[in-house]
Amino acid sequence: MADYQRVVEFLRDLRQSGGGAAGLQVTDQVVRAAETFAQACVEANERLRQCSAFLQQGLRTEAIHLAEQTPNLLDMVAALDLPDPETWAEFCQNNGLAVPPALQMERATQLNEAYAHGAGMEELLAKHRRLALARGAVRDRLAVLRQIAAAEGGNGVWEKDVRLFEKARLKELPAAFHAAMKGRDEGTIRDLMEEVHGAPWVEAVPADLAAAVSEADARFRRAAAEGELRELIEPLRDAFAARDAPMCRTLLARWKAVLERTGAVDVSAALVDELKPVAAFVAEEEKRAAKQKRFGDACRAFGGLLDRDAAEADLEPAWARLKAFEEPLPEELERRYRAKREARERAASRAHRMKLVGTGGVIAVVAAGVVVGLMLWRQSQAAREWAGRIDQANKAHQLGAADNFIAQLQREHPGYASDASVVQAIRDTRALHDQFQSNQTAVQQLLAAITVAEQQAVPVGENARATDDQLAAATGRLQGVVDQLHAAGDVSWGDTDGQLAQASVRVQRELDELRRKTSAAALTEIAALSLRLDDIAP
Repeated sequence: MADYQRVVEFLRDLRQSGGGAAGLQVTDQVVRAAETFAQACVEANERLRQCSAFLQQGLRTEAIHLAEQTPNLLDMVAALDLPDPETWAEFCQNNGLAVPPALQMERATQLNEAYAHGAGMEELLAKHRRLALARGAVRDRLAVLRQIAAAEGGNGVWEKDVRLFEKARLKELPAAFHAAMKGRDEGTIRDLMEEVHGAPWVEAVPADLAAAVSEADARFRRAAAEGELRELIEPLRDAFAARDAPMCRTLLARWKAVLERTGAVDVSAALVDELKPVAAFVAEEEKRAAKQKRFGDACRAFGGLLDRDAAEADLEPAWARLKAFEEPLPEELERRYRAKREARERAASRAHRMKLVGTGGVIAVVAAGVVVGLMLWRQSQAAREWAGRIDQANKAHQLGAADNFIAQLQREHPGYASDASVVQAIRDTRALHDQFQSNQTAVQQLLAAITVAEQQAVPVGENARATDDQLAAATGRLQGVVDQLHAAGDVSWGDTDGQLAQASVRVQRELDELRRKTSAAALTEIAALSLRLDDIAP
C-alpha cells in the first residue's frame, strides 16, 4: 500500500474516532500524517498540471502515459479527495500543521474524459499496428491513419505519417486507374472517384488524374443509366402512342429514379429526344386536368347560385366566367340557367303589366301586355338565334364572320344587343380576338428568337475548326429556342402564313446536325482521354 493511502486511512479513522476535526489531539503522528498528506496533494496537482499541458498540445497519448505511472494519478486523486476537505485544511491552519492545497479537480475531470476518448483510439491504434505488421495495402493504412490524425487533432506526428502515406498512395493511383479502365472495372472506378474527390487529402492530387477519374466515372454512370433507360423506350413509345397519360407519368418517374440511382448527370441526345414529347404531353395533360377541375368547381358553384336563386348581379358574372373556360357546358346546367332567365323575364313583364293595370284601363292594358309579352318572347328567340350564329363562328375560329354577324345585328336589330345570350357571345368574340392577338405576338417573338439563335449557332456548325466548347454552346442555343417552342404550346392560330411551322422544322434539323457533330467531338475526346491514361500510367 502506498504511503499516501496509509495516511488517508489514518486521517479518516482519526476524524471518525475523534468526533471530527475539532476534537482531535495534535500528536507527533498527526503532524507527520498532515505533512505526508499535504505533500501527496502537491505531487498530485503537479502531475495533473503536466497532463493538462499535454492535452492542450493534443498529446493525449503522452498525457495518459504520465497518468498511468505509479501511483496511478486518477486513483491517487480519488483517494486524496477527503470528505469535507475545507474543515481539515482549517484545522491544519489553526494548529500549525502543513496545510494541503486544494486538489485540481477540473484537470482531473479533463484527464478522465481523455481516458474515455482513448477507448476508441486503442482500437484504431491496434488496427494500425496489425496493418503495419501484415504489410497491409497503402490505401487501407492511409484510411486508418487519417482517422487517428482526426481523433488526435493537433498532433503533428500523425499528420506527418498521413503525408508520407498519401505520397505513396498517389504513386499507386495512376496504375490502379489504368488497370481499372482496361478491365472496365466500374466498381473500382467508383471507389477511386470517392477516394480522389471524397477523401481529405493533405497532399494535392494531380489535376490530370483527378479529371481523368471524374470523366471515367461519369462515362460509366452514363452507360449504366442508358442501359436501363433504353429498356423504357418501347413502353414509353407505346404509352405515348396510346395517349395513356397515367402510364406515361409512371414511366417518367421510373426514368427519373434511374438517373438518381445511377448518379448520371446527362444522357445521350437521342434518349432525351425520346423523352421530350412525352414530358410535354404529360405536362399538357396535367394542365388540362387542372383546368377541368377548375371548370368542374365553377360549374358546381354556379349550380349553387341557381339553387339559392342568386341575384342577377351574382348570376351573370358567374355565367360569364363559365363561358370563358371554352368548355362544353353541362346540358342540365345550361337548361336551368335558360329557364331561370326566362322566368325572370316573364316576372319582369308581369310586373310591368301590373303597374300599367294599376293606373287604369284594365282590359286595354292586359291586351297590350299579352302583345308585349309575345313580342318580347319572339325578340328573345330571335336574339338567341343571332347569338348562336356568333357562337358557331367563334367555335370555328372565324372571327371575321363573327364580327360581320355582330355588325349586322347592331345595324338591323339593335334591340337584340341587350339580350344576355348576345352580350355573352359578343364577349366571347372579344376574348377570342385577344387570344388571336396574343398568339400572333407569341409567333413573332418565337420567330425573332429562332433568327437570333440561328445567326449565332449555324455558322459554328458549318465551321470545321469549331472547338468542343463552341459546338456545345451552339447546341445549347438551338436547344434553348426549341424548348421555348415547346413551352409556348399551340400558337398555330397566330401563325397565319406558316412561317413558324417552317422555322420549327428547320431549327430542329439544325439542332440534330449540331448534336451529331457534338457526339463526334465527344468520341474524339474519349480517344484523347485513353491516350492520357497511357501517359498517366507508370
